[in-house]
Amino acid sequence: MKGELYSLKNKLAIAEEIIRRFKHDDESEILSELKEVKNSLKITREDTKLKDKIIKEYEAELSELGDALRTYENSQEQLQHERDYWKSLANCQNFPNNEYSELREKLREIEKDRIRAQEDAEHYKLKFGSLSEEFSSLKNQLETNDNNLKCQQAALKGEFGDIEYQLLKKNEQVKSSNKRFILLQRKLETVLDEKKELEEKNKILESERKKITEKWTNLVNRTKGEEKSRVKNKELEDELSFTKIELKSTQDKLKEAFIRIEDQQQQLASEQRSAAIFKEQINRLKVQNKVLTDEREILAKMNQELSIKVNDLEIDCTKFVESQRKSIRSASELSFSIDDSIKLQKKNTELEAELKKAYNDIKRFQSIIKQKDEALLKLEIKVSDYENEKRKTERYRPSISTDSLSGLIKNLVRETDQPLISAKDSPLFSNDPLNEKYERLLDKYQRLEEQNIWLEKQLSSTQSKLKAAKNDLNEHNSHLSTLEESKDKLADENENRFRPCSEVIKKYSLKTPIFTSSPNNSNTSSPVRKINKSRSNTPEEAVTTRYSSPFSISRLSVSSNKTPWKY
Repeated sequence: MKGELYSLKNKLAIAEEIIRRFKHDDESEILSELKEVKNSLKITREDTKLKDKIIKEYEAELSELGDALRTYENSQEQLQHERDYWKSLANCQNFPNNEYSELREKLREIEKDRIRAQEDAEHYKLKFGSLSEEFSSLKNQLETNDNNLKCQQAALKGEFGDIEYQLLKKNEQVKSSNKRFILLQRKLETVLDEKKELEEKNKILESERKKITEKWTNLVNRTKGEEKSRVKNKELEDELSFTKIELKSTQDKLKEAFIRIEDQQQQLASEQRSAAIFKEQINRLKVQNKVLTDEREILAKMNQELSIKVNDLEIDCTKFVESQRKSIRSASELSFSIDDSIKLQKKNTELEAELKKAYNDIKRFQSIIKQKDEALLKLEIKVSDYENEKRKTERYRPSISTDSLSGLIKNLVRETDQPLISAKDSPLFSNDPLNEKYERLLDKYQRLEEQNIWLEKQLSSTQSKLKAAKNDLNEHNSHLSTLEESKDKLADENENRFRPCSEVIKKYSLKTPIFTSSPNNSNTSSPVRKINKSRSNTPEEAVTTRYSSPFSISRLSVSSNKTPWKY
């Protein structure tokens, strides 16, 4: 309670200092901002006063210049009148010569004065223009300054409003902090009241304790004559406390050992499951391997049949070519009878049918080989997965061996048996309830020993199972290696199988023979057609088809530059 009160007081003091600093900082910031605003207003007012003075001076100068211009214009008008008057007099014939010379001198002086007055007027005009420009620029500056002042005043009003809003917010925060302070004070009061109640309860408990101690002293005074029994009881209590401590330690150690054993049992069960799964998968792979070997044998037989058919086709083709060479009568034109042409057509159709069958068989074998390749790829993926799982299982090693666990449990049992046996053999071990308790403890420890022995047996059995699983994994790896070797052999056999077919088709890419009807049978409607002989003798060019079937001999012609099929 004292610690809580001290912490609450510290928190209240910290809160008061924070509120005081907050207020002081806010006041100083607001005062500094107000001072800056006032200084800026003073500076703007002084600037306006100076500019007003300058404008007044310029206005006075402008008024003086206007008066001077007016006097100049009046004097110029008077001089013009005098000039006109004297010119009129000079034009008169009756005007005397002396006066005429004087008038001329006066006219010269008047012209000089007029020139000076014009120069002064131009000077004053230029000065008036410059002053008017300055006056207009000053007016514009005044207007801009007024606008700037208005904008600054509006901005200052906005800032002042923001400052007032912040002040209101801070006052509200101060009020809320004051409310919190009041709540904390109330909590302190309640804590103090609880403290007083607890102190009163402590006093009551102390009084009760004193009464109990008095009773206990009375009982002790009554049993002063029984010192031997008290000594025995103390010794028994010490032994019991010692045995309890040892029992607790042994129980904790046994609990830890049981937890470790349970973890190992779970791990062994998981390993057994994985081993069973591995066995099932290995059996499946064996079955798949048998199926693949059977299919490989079937494919080998089919390959032999195809090779026989290809050899027959080669023989037929050679016979057909020899018959064509023998049937040639002339170098330019050949004439066959209708029966010969029909026989040749039949032979061509038979050859086309056989080649069509061979083409279909090749396609079918290609699809089968693709399926086998896919199956082999899947097997490779499975093999890699099994290898990864095998690595994971090899990484796992049990942290505690069975020998170390058994030795630890035996030591614990010995340590726990020794104090019990010593207590049983001691002369103080004479009371019946204590005998019963120690016998029960001995029975419990015997049961624990039996359980430990059973666990050791289970651990040994699991280790043997793990060894068997490892052996199965090794067999599985060897089987996988044999499967990989058989896969490579199959790929090589497939390559060697389909190379002769491609070479035969390249050799016997037949061109259609040229037939011409005999002159005797020109009117008869024979199925033989004329075919042009204007073709290139190169084997790389394509051959024109004679029949409309897609599996004709010319369609199966393969260029010599193309590579054979590979799988």
